[in-house]
Amino acid sequence: MNVHAGGLLAVIAAAAALACSAGTANADGQIPEQYHQALASAPLACGHEEVTGELVAAHMKADSHWEQFAQSPAGALGPAQLFPTTFAVYGADDDRNGIASPFDIADAINAAVRVDCAIVAHLKSIGHTTDPVSIISAYVGGLAMVDDRGVHEQATRIWDQRPALPTTGGAS
Repeated sequence: MNVHAGGLLAVIAAAAALACSAGTANADGQIPEQYHQALASAPLACGHEEVTGELVAAHMKADSHWEQFAQSPAGALGPAQLFPTTFAVYGADDDRNGIASPFDIADAINAAVRVDCAIVAHLKSIGHTTDPVSIISAYVGGLAMVDDRGVHEQATRIWDQRPALPTTGGAS
C-alpha cells in the first residue's frame, strides 16, 4: 500500500477537491461502464468462490449508488464506502496510478474484495455459513452483527436488489 493512514487524509481531501460534482451516480442502478473491468477481475484474486463481482456490485449499488466520490455522514468514503481506517488496512494502489485512494474505482473495488475475503475466512473459521447475505451482513454491520436480525434483513434487501453484471458475450 502506498498511502498510510496519516497520508490518506491528504489524498482524500485532494480527491474531494478535484471531484466537485463529477460523480458516477446512476439513477437506474445499472453498473456504470467504468466499473465493469474491476468487478470482473478483482474477485479472482480472492481465492474464495463466495466473493464474486455480483457480491461486490451489490455493495457498491447499496452503499454509494455508484457515486465515485461518495462520502457518508459517518465518514465512509468512495464507491465501496470504506472508512479511512479500513481502507488503510485493505486498500492498495490497484489501478497503479501512484496513489491508493478509496475514490479510485479499481482501488475501492479491490479493497472491498479484500474485506469480503477476510469476512469469508473469518466466517469459515467459526463454522458460519458464507452465503451472500451473511457476507453482506458482516460487511454492513461488522462481524459481531452478522446474525443480528435487523442487519440480516438489510443485507437481504441489498442482495435481492443487486444489479445484473454485464455479459461478456461468451458461453456460460
